[in-house]
Amino acid sequence: MVLGLLTAAAAAAVLGLTVFDEARAHAAAAQARLRGVDAVALTSPAVTKGSDESTGTALLRWSDRSGAAHQVAASVPLWTQAGSTVRIWLDRHGQAGPGPESVSASAARAVGKGLLLLVTEAALLTMAWTGASWAVDRTAMRAWEREWQQVEPVWHQRG
Repeated sequence: MVLGLLTAAAAAAVLGLTVFDEARAHAAAAQARLRGVDAVALTSPAVTKGSDESTGTALLRWSDRSGAAHQVAASVPLWTQAGSTVRIWLDRHGQAGPGPESVSASAARAVGKGLLLLVTEAALLTMAWTGASWAVDRTAMRAWEREWQQVEPVWHQRG
C-alpha cells in the first residue's frame, strides 16, 4: 500500500509538471502572437449574459504605435473604474481577446490536476486494498471452517 501511494505521488508530480510545462508553452505561443497594450476604461464594466461573475464588458481606448487612438469593447474585471488603466491583449488585426495564461494560473491548474490524480489513485488503491483484504479474510474463514469441521467432532467427544 505504501509503495502504491508513493508511486501515485510520483505519477501525480509528473502529471503536474507536464501540465505546467504545456501551459507555459501555450502561454508563450499566445504571447508571441498577441500584443499587450495599456488601455483606458471609458466606461465601467457591465455584466454581460454568459460571462462569469468577476468580469464585465467595458469600452476601452488605446493608442497604437503611431499614436492613433482606437476604441474596443473588451472583458475587464468588474472592479475596473472608468478612467483606470487596464492591460488588454490584441491580435494582429487589433481585436481584443484573452491574454496568455499567467504563471500562477498555470501553476494552480497543474497543482489541481496533480492533486486530483493523487486523490483518485489513493481512492483506487484503498478500494483495491479493501477488496484484497476482504478476499484474504474470506479465504481464511473458509479454511478455518473446513478445519473446524474436522476438529469439532473429536473435540466435542472429549467433553
